[in-house]
Amino acid sequence: MKESEYISDRLDNQSDWFGRKASENKNRHYMVQLTVITMSAFIPFFTGIDLGLPDYLKEIVIGLMGVSIAVVSGAGSLYKFQDKWTEYRITRELLKREKINFQTRTGLYAKSADPFVLLVQRVEEILSNERDNWKNYIKIAESS
Repeated sequence: MKESEYISDRLDNQSDWFGRKASENKNRHYMVQLTVITMSAFIPFFTGIDLGLPDYLKEIVIGLMGVSIAVVSGAGSLYKFQDKWTEYRITRELLKREKINFQTRTGLYAKSADPFVLLVQRVEEILSNERDNWKNYIKIAESS
């Protein structure tokens, strides 16, 4: 495989994937947090305001908001959006650093006899570590 093929088909492809997944999980994490904060703030508001509803309906609305907060917060913990966002972003940044060091022949690449072979080894190690982390995450989730 040629350098340009590897960089485009493997390195850039994986880097883009991790970047997209990091952004998706960041947005999901923020949405969960914003929902919990907003609903939590409205409970005292609905408790103290006269909506012209019978008390039992008001209590149902407030109770449903409390249940919704628990469900949304629990879903955020279950799906671990913040953890995934962080892991994916770290992996993306490691891949970007390797590409830049390779292209500029800095760091370990400055003294390497074959910088391309070193690039492939280091990128594949980063990706392998990510797979290992994912396997460990699955094992922990299954044992819980």
